[in-house]
Amino acid sequence: MTLPLDRRRFLILSVAAGAGLALGFTNRPRQAARRPDPWLTLRQDDTALLEVPFTELGQGALLGITQLVAEELDLSTGAFSTVTAPMEARYLLKDAFYTGGSGSIRPLFDDWRRLGATARALLVAAAAERWSVRAADCRTEAGTVLHPNGRDRLRYGTLAAAAARQPLPAEVSLKDRSAWRVIGLPLQRPGQRDIVEGSLAYGIDTRLPGQRYAAIAQCPVFGGHLRELDEAPARRLAGVRSVVRLDNAVAVVGDSTWHAARGLAALAPVWEAPPTTLSSASIEAELDLLLARDDLEARPASTAIPLAAYRARVAEAFATAPASFEQRYRGQLLSHATMEPQNTLAHVQADSAELWSPTQQQSDAQRAVAAALGLPLARVTVHTTRCGGGFGRRLKVDYAVQAALVARAAGGPVQLVWDRSEDLQHDFYRPAASAALLAALGADGLPTAIRARTAATNDTITGGMHAPWYAFEPVLVEAGLHKSALPIGAWRSVDASLSCFFVESFVDELAERAGSDPLAYRLKLAAREPRTRRVLETVAARAGWSQPAGRALGIAAFSGWGTYVAMVAQVERDVGGAPRVRKITCAFDCGTAVNPALVRAQVEGGVTMALSAALKERITIEAGRVRERNFDGYRLLSIAEAPAIDVVLLESPAAAVGGAGEPPVPAVAPAVANAFYRLTGTRRRSLPLA
Repeated sequence: MTLPLDRRRFLILSVAAGAGLALGFTNRPRQAARRPDPWLTLRQDDTALLEVPFTELGQGALLGITQLVAEELDLSTGAFSTVTAPMEARYLLKDAFYTGGSGSIRPLFDDWRRLGATARALLVAAAAERWSVRAADCRTEAGTVLHPNGRDRLRYGTLAAAAARQPLPAEVSLKDRSAWRVIGLPLQRPGQRDIVEGSLAYGIDTRLPGQRYAAIAQCPVFGGHLRELDEAPARRLAGVRSVVRLDNAVAVVGDSTWHAARGLAALAPVWEAPPTTLSSASIEAELDLLLARDDLEARPASTAIPLAAYRARVAEAFATAPASFEQRYRGQLLSHATMEPQNTLAHVQADSAELWSPTQQQSDAQRAVAAALGLPLARVTVHTTRCGGGFGRRLKVDYAVQAALVARAAGGPVQLVWDRSEDLQHDFYRPAASAALLAALGADGLPTAIRARTAATNDTITGGMHAPWYAFEPVLVEAGLHKSALPIGAWRSVDASLSCFFVESFVDELAERAGSDPLAYRLKLAAREPRTRRVLETVAARAGWSQPAGRALGIAAFSGWGTYVAMVAQVERDVGGAPRVRKITCAFDCGTAVNPALVRAQVEGGVTMALSAALKERITIEAGRVRERNFDGYRLLSIAEAPAIDVVLLESPAAAVGGAGEPPVPAVAPAVANAFYRLTGTRRRSLPLA
């Protein structure tokens, strides 16, 4: 495949420090003067530095990107050092610096390859010039350019400076899939041993000379403020350096995290909380009232015809259908519960601020800190550290702003670390949501139209409600948003972690009503969706789709982020008679698995996280605050409770590359719920299931 260099993004060529070759992307038109934009730097010692504007959250994106560049460059991945780029304009690919939504590889698959292919073309041109031969007669292999005679070769390092003086080619050729040698390899990510041994440094491990540590307590009631505080009990303790008051919080700065936590425990802040009746029960009641309203926002599956005409089409289907079926479902608030609690190290001076933060949203952190400190945007620097889990929580930057305010008050570098109680009680939660699904049914039991109504706290749950993996038509989704004081944010797979549970539970009930096998019913719905049929047939064959005595199987499908997924959950009763998930089988088609080991790890991690949420996790609100304070109350799936996970990776070479981080999550909860029903005879329509 041949691509013009300006097809999507401009490439800039320059001479790197140390007389190497530097290449980089830019969204600006190419300038006459060369300027260093070293996304990719080839050094004279045959090593390469690759700088990418994405956070390593444990997903392995940096290794996947390296494989794409290395494939086209014909250079071993072991020669690369791949790091998160500094937050500078030359590295900006999107509208902001952030990591999420499977956006590191999926939309940039050809761009990363083009970067490597362009470097390879420049190296070949430099070698051909030195040998006085045609570039087309040369080829590359393992970090060298081979002479047409097949014997002589030049190392990339010896050609790097000369390559930087070559003109950029007008177009480059990308390797055919049949020639791939690096893309598709299940390479282990660098630092794997360090992760297991606990020696890999995360944000919480960042250290600066002379830094101090801060612990924080925020008003437990949403929307409350700090009213009174006697600082003396903390100040009297050895190792406590200062007490910092914020609008809705108090922080103690000490010589260590222990000194800071001890000082904070000595305080008894008086909070001013607004009158509130906010509770989990009141939220459920409000969502039910919202579902009954007739002014919800309409989201038809197709925008090709006017909304009024689409509504009429749905109404006609219901008016002429021989039968209809309706059911309601519910999902509760969830915390992200990242293993590394929220933290940031900040050093604030009179005219600048510098932060070291495990963040998914560098741009928002910079803007929010600049606004809080009254500094120009350019005077705030955000260094991205490795994250001990993100799942969407680190798209929010509240903890970074707090760190900056505390550091300014303390007069030196301060690392703010939340404890687990703060982390659970001041998260940006997955919304609570309710859904009412109504299907018009034909004589064959298949839907002729669907009307889906959803209501959620501070959000609208619409993504996935149209079930594009089945190509339902017509489907009218109507969404309502219940405003409350609750902080709500993105949780891994966003809307789909709820909507897929609603839709796939409903589909299972439709299959039962039609007297049909759940797999056979879904295959009929997916008659015009070959990738859905393929994952369903594959997962059923792998799981042994049958219902032998003593166990039960449940199935669900999903597509999103360019990826198609089907799950089968196997459940049986434990020695006490309670249903228990023994195995999850997953068929996963993301188009192309750049690194199958990383994709498999993403699926296994996503399934485990989704199962924990489906079975156990729930944030409970009482009197305007979160009841759960630690993992004794906010229960997670234990190792002993984790099922076997069997992953079948499929590929669709003709399809675009899909995501791997979000898609493993949505279909788990409905597959388990459907299996529970077959085991117990009781349908569970509310999350969590246990």
